[in-house]
Amino acid sequence: MNERGTAVTTHVLGIFTLFVGPLVVYFAFRKKAGPWLRDHLDESVNYNILVLAALVLLVILALVFTAFGYPMIALLAFVLGMLLYPVKVILEVVATIKASRGKPFHFPLDIKMIK
Repeated sequence: MNERGTAVTTHVLGIFTLFVGPLVVYFAFRKKAGPWLRDHLDESVNYNILVLAALVLLVILALVFTAFGYPMIALLAFVLGMLLYPVKVILEVVATIKASRGKPFHFPLDIKMIK
């Protein structure tokens, strides 16, 4: 598979498997990947781990605020959690399109956990 195909596959897998698919591709191709592909692999894995962490945090916050009697704040955390996945999918589609055109892409608000 060429580098563009690998980058596209990584982003598409991110839509359906969160961080698991991109992580598998990352470990399979990281040593023989060029700088452009390595950037896409890093971005996809980092972003998907960040989204999963944010989702877990929002669920925990919703449960805690519900338990302490703050249903409106819990509802806000729940709504933010529900909006998180559609935004993630849209950004992954944009990243997939950029990768298919051979261009770099940087996810907004991404924290570098894997370099």
